[in-house]
This record gives sequence, structure tokens and C-alpha cells, in this order.
Amino acid sequence: MNSERQGRVKRVTKKGMTRELPLREGWLKVKDAMRSGLPDTSWLDNLWPEKW
Repeated sequence: MNSERQGRVKRVTKKGMTRELPLREGWLKVKDAMRSGLPDTSWLDNLWPEKW
């Protein structure tokens, strides 16, 4: 995966700005990610459904 090689995830915001999230310790294992809980989405205006 390109983000693993680069050590970061890049994304483009609605306003066209590039943002990066460093992956200093790599990706979380699924069980660790599940334990971390859901993110705060109170500021979002177009939410995706929680369960697909």
C-alpha cells in the first residue's frame, strides 16, 4: 500500500486542501481499532450510515 510505504495517509478536503495523517506506528490491528470507539461526527453535515 502506498500509504504504508510513505508512512502517512493523504486526503483532499471538500475545499480542495490536502491533509495528511502520519502513520508513525503503522495501521491499527482490527481488534485495536474496534476498541477505540467511533469518532466524533457531530460537526459533519452529510453522515454515512453507521452500519452498511
